[in-house]
Amino acid sequence: MLCGAKGGLVGASNNTTMINCYNLGNIGLSNILGGLIGRIDGDSNIKNCYNKGELTNGGNVGGIAGSSTNSVVMDCYNLGNIGSSQGFVGGICGFHKRKNSKLL
Repeated sequence: MLCGAKGGLVGASNNTTMINCYNLGNIGLSNILGGLIGRIDGDSNIKNCYNKGELTNGGNVGGIAGSSTNSVVMDCYNLGNIGSSQGFVGGICGFHKRKNSKLL
């Protein structure tokens, strides 16, 4: 059973800034699954971060964030393998929405 949001550093957060962070651990089994953060919302920023952990068995799965709403992801990369998914999948963000969201 998949549940909640899971990330290598943070499960879910709002109005957050993450700079120079990384994850090396493997993560799995969550509706929203991200290498660094499962779900990030609000005027949030992720900058100069990376993931090398493997992500498996998730709904929306992204190397940096499983789901990003109204956030900016800048100068980030993913080297981890992304396995099975039941939803949206992306090397950086599995699901990314809103007009103010940016992937740079």
